[in-house]
Amino acid sequence: MRNPKIHERSPDGFWSAAVNWEVLGAVGRSRLAAISILMPFIGYAILYNDQVMKFLESVGLHSFPAPTRDMISAPDDRSWGKWLEGVLDLSVIARLNFLYVGSFLLGLGTIVFKIIAPSTIQQHSSIEAFFNSELERASARRLRTMVRTIRHRRPQVAANLINAAPWLDREKRTLKIAYAEMREQGDSQIQADVLSSFYNVESRYYRRAGAFSVAAIYVSAFSLISIPGLCFTLQVLLSMLP
Repeated sequence: MRNPKIHERSPDGFWSAAVNWEVLGAVGRSRLAAISILMPFIGYAILYNDQVMKFLESVGLHSFPAPTRDMISAPDDRSWGKWLEGVLDLSVIARLNFLYVGSFLLGLGTIVFKIIAPSTIQQHSSIEAFFNSELERASARRLRTMVRTIRHRRPQVAANLINAAPWLDREKRTLKIAYAEMREQGDSQIQADVLSSFYNVESRYYRRAGAFSVAAIYVSAFSLISIPGLCFTLQVLLSMLP
């Protein structure tokens, strides 16, 4: 039976809960992100291929339209809705530019994620997945190593774990004694607590500057990619106005 305490976590601040490696992993581990890694290297060749450029030239969409006074100033005899429709009418090249830069940033963010995100997060989609895969092979040696990592970032959490199971402390027990006490304990509760605490520390307290950097890159990437679709949606809504 799964221990309910596996889902318990120490209280964290807003930013630790909102920006952490587990949240970023939803994007960083996705198939879309894996494909986007190629964008910084071959995206330009795909989106701005000579054949594509020639096609766009043949249909008159290669260049940006020259801005007119109607596009940048308030309308005189037109409605505001029509004026906004003109402003939101992006050329094909403009849409390609947004797609390219957005995809480039998405690939860049994923590369950074792959380099600096903890392997625990990269290999497991959630704390439940990590718990289920690690519990059966959670040896005394491995658990003591996890507690050492926890101690570096959350000393109080590590102290609570060691207080409940002194054999987790390398300075208090030899590895041989730790194995013996672990077998005598015969309860998976401490293993579950160590695993959940370790995952939480890896996700929320590991390389915080890196996590914020990847988050900023992803937000910028999706914002740019969504601009063409947002402009089109606004055009549709404006066309429905009387």
